[in-house]
Amino acid sequence: MPSGKKEDATMNHRGRDLKHTRIGSLIRLILLLVSQTVTAQAGSPVVQLSDAARTPEGKIVRMTHPEAQAYCRAQGLRLPSIQELARAFNPNGVMTKQPAGVSLQAVQDGHGRFEFYYDPNSYQRGSGELVFEWYWSATRYHHGIDHAYFFDAARGQIYDLSRLVRGSCAVRCVVGK
Repeated sequence: MPSGKKEDATMNHRGRDLKHTRIGSLIRLILLLVSQTVTAQAGSPVVQLSDAARTPEGKIVRMTHPEAQAYCRAQGLRLPSIQELARAFNPNGVMTKQPAGVSLQAVQDGHGRFEFYYDPNSYQRGSGELVFEWYWSATRYHHGIDHAYFFDAARGQIYDLSRLVRGSCAVRCVVGK
């Protein structure tokens, strides 16, 4: 093989390698940007939650929404919003934009304004007794009825419930805010 042809073949081979390297770099850059976008969409960082309210014997206490609010206030704390609760239990499930072709739960605030999208399919339940509870949030339901949102830690779902149902939900408060 003449030397000129061998150089051309090597250059072409190197050109192909360079192209694959550029494509690989571009793919890595896109994945990095997508992961940063998902993090940015999630908004504020995960809040720290207190332990669940308990009896002196250590049993988890379930209460009405007004009782939960009063409990947190008495501790010098507050109830978490539904977005904070969802993010605390499922950080990858909270988004401000709905990905194309994916159907997610749209959660609204107490005035009917869009708050965030939630993906329960990304939920991975932890272990321990706290993951089998429903937890009240501070976010009121938006349809003019006296309901508030709660997070079902057993299923990774967001629901609403009458604020006055006795013994319905446990409470964890936001620590440090």
